[in-house]
Amino acid sequence: MAYSHPGGLDSRGGHKVKATGEYHRHKKSAKEGSAFKDAVIMVVVLRVIDGDTFVARFPGGEVEKVRLKGIDTPERGERGFHEATALLKSRIGSKNIDIKVGVHKREGRYLRGHYGRVLADIIGETTL
Repeated sequence: MAYSHPGGLDSRGGHKVKATGEYHRHKKSAKEGSAFKDAVIMVVVLRVIDGDTFVARFPGGEVEKVRLKGIDTPERGERGFHEATALLKSRIGSKNIDIKVGVHKREGRYLRGHYGRVLADIIGETTL
């Protein structure tokens, strides 16, 4: 059980406990500590690259590669690549779809993965 208490936190998010002299750090929830908020936007799918990546036109006209979060499919040359790619094409190919993306609260930029692709979840009727 956690109890709240008065007093401020230092730059590391904690403080020294008067009673014990020990340092105590408060943990932030993922939402509190995140500079990103979720947003649902409609994009136009232009091309499916593989089973977890596609190219889409965003509302401002920009064209971006989108990587589906939580899905990892075989890469080109690996067993199952063609089946995974065909499945994604059958679900979203050349359609307008709603995706949930992380948008930076102050800068408005999209949350991106390791290779610079926008990270997203597909929502609605095309949920995978």
